[in-house]
Amino acid sequence: MMPLVVGMIDANGYLRIADRAQDVEAVTRELQRVIDSLPTQIHPDDRASLIEAIMGDLAIAPLAAWHTWSAEVRLLALTAVKTLSRNPMGSEKLYESRHYQTLLFHSSLPVALPSTSGLPDASASTVTSPHQHAGSASLTALEAMKVLANLGVSHPLGRDRLAQFGGAAGIARALAGKSLEGERTVSEEEEDNADRLFLLARLGFVVTINRAEAVKTMVDEEDIIDNLVYFLITTPPVPAYYNALSDLLKLTNNIVRFYPYKPAPQAAHPASSTSAFDTEHWDERFDDLLSAALVLLHTIPFADLAPPLTQCLHVLLSIPWTEQLLPTWHSVPADPPSLSSGNPVRGLWNRLSTSSTVSSVPTLPGSRKASADHGTASGTTVLTDHESHLSPPRSQNPPPLPSNPQARKRSYSLPPRRDAPTAFAVRVVKILETVLERWLPWPKGPEDRRYDDDVVMDEHLPPIFLLLARGAEASEPTRSFLRTLLLPPNLDRSPEAGPLEKRRGLLGTLLRFMACTNHPQCKQSAGELLWAVCDRDASTLNAEIGYGNAAGLLFTKGISAPPPGKIIEVDDETNPPAGRVISADTRPLDVSADTTFPSSVPRHPITALEDFEDVKSALENMTEEEKEREAERLFGVFDRMDKNPVISARGPDGKEKGVKSALQEKYVEKEQEWEEKEARERREEEERDEAEALRDLEAYKRRTRGKGQGGGG
Repeated sequence: MMPLVVGMIDANGYLRIADRAQDVEAVTRELQRVIDSLPTQIHPDDRASLIEAIMGDLAIAPLAAWHTWSAEVRLLALTAVKTLSRNPMGSEKLYESRHYQTLLFHSSLPVALPSTSGLPDASASTVTSPHQHAGSASLTALEAMKVLANLGVSHPLGRDRLAQFGGAAGIARALAGKSLEGERTVSEEEEDNADRLFLLARLGFVVTINRAEAVKTMVDEEDIIDNLVYFLITTPPVPAYYNALSDLLKLTNNIVRFYPYKPAPQAAHPASSTSAFDTEHWDERFDDLLSAALVLLHTIPFADLAPPLTQCLHVLLSIPWTEQLLPTWHSVPADPPSLSSGNPVRGLWNRLSTSSTVSSVPTLPGSRKASADHGTASGTTVLTDHESHLSPPRSQNPPPLPSNPQARKRSYSLPPRRDAPTAFAVRVVKILETVLERWLPWPKGPEDRRYDDDVVMDEHLPPIFLLLARGAEASEPTRSFLRTLLLPPNLDRSPEAGPLEKRRGLLGTLLRFMACTNHPQCKQSAGELLWAVCDRDASTLNAEIGYGNAAGLLFTKGISAPPPGKIIEVDDETNPPAGRVISADTRPLDVSADTTFPSSVPRHPITALEDFEDVKSALENMTEEEKEREAERLFGVFDRMDKNPVISARGPDGKEKGVKSALQEKYVEKEQEWEEKEARERREEEERDEAEALRDLEAYKRRTRGKGQGGGG
């Protein structure tokens, strides 16, 4: 089959139009040719010339051609600019200050533009926005925001320009529905526009990437937290709003991560003082973000791990488990969000049930659908073409702003909560089990999924593992639930049931991940989950899953030898310990079983299975050849570990050491301890002999004195 040859098109047709302000028909025809072309069909030099010409016609100037164009022609011009910007070669001119300000001007974002303020008064008064008010949801405003979002995603300079011209404050104002002067100008109908909300959230996301100052401006000066909470709890989690919710959650995550926190007081530290996360800071103004994220966690339907659920999990992972937040973490929304707004879409959402399956989500009658081309969860997605149903008609009379400054603040009401300390863990575990069943159906294991698969497990699963690990570290109810779920007292540890790492279920999957080399992030995070469930205790972990499964994780924590055994109290075998009671409405599965196993049966230190045979006698029963083969096998294992650059141990000074060095130091340390022990025992024996000799001498003296006195009498 002959390859398809795509020819270059003549892009100079637009430049040859004598009067582009009046010859609208020719302008429309040439703009459409540009829109219909492929990114590679226009030479970079022609692309630069076209961008210069079109942006000049859209410029913030009283004599610019766009003043005589209709809204449809302005939309075509902006769409042509968006098409040209998809190829970075030749589109660098869009990053120039004057052209970037032109895009901001047509986007209707409430920002102060230097190019407008620098005009003479007479000219400035004639260069008014093509939109009726700031923050408009008109088609041309949305198209300009798409170009800005593409520039911000494609190149750091685009993000720099957005921050330079006050984009952070402007986006926060637009989300609040306010103009540059602080007047409320956006109608409720425009606020409900899924595309406008998506684009504002996307722009907010790109302008806050690694920008603490932008985040501080949004939070401290523009009160963006109230607006984020408002939209998170009022935007219905249905497919038409998934793109908007995803980018709202991305923006929320940036706010939480990059806000310049002040040093937190001691009381604000996480509940677990031994936690690895006890250095985090938090601001009480962000508390409602946790409530909003938990509402979404419990209401977003799922059949797979996809946006906006993935973004919701990332937001929760960024929020610490502080003492003051524990009651919120230990709660579940009692009802869907309640609003004072009369919006019919949100009113219907108020009546939706909090189901957790996709099939149970009703379709909103007459709801506006977001374009399927508007992007995915990736932060590097470039926005695509605009569809005809992008936005509803604009309101001609936006509601007036109340005169009371307090009334200007966003009004929302968090849904009521009820106490359910394990509800969070139950929900996340259910998500995890659903995803694992879809990605790794039994008996498929982690090693069966390679890097070239559609799903990169190292990107999607670690946040879930770490989220559960953080909960287990900071919350006793969460840890108890996960311990009972993964390592119940009645777990079948008989050798006939097979090794723990080869069993079906969540425990077996976690252990297989811990031994997996193809997914190092999953390997580490799965181990951290079990480490947290076992209360960060090496002996407990070793007793529960065996040193064979725990060795790799313990080695990364500087524990290069099997930990000592742990003495625990065991109940009478006739009355084995029962698992903790878990309420029926929060249990994802039955963690108990009819068959019980005596807890006093010894466990094999390597496999954590029942071990009725004495290990010492088993070693004594080995022949010399078997012992030699076992020693060679162990030496081979240690040699491979020492050559593996991924595996390393940490010494007391915190520096990484190879396996051989660590073992050698361990042996030297043990030998020194043994020599010190022998010397101490010799000294103690000599001291005892000396004390005994002194006692004998004293006794002899007493007897001698007694005889002398008796003879004298």
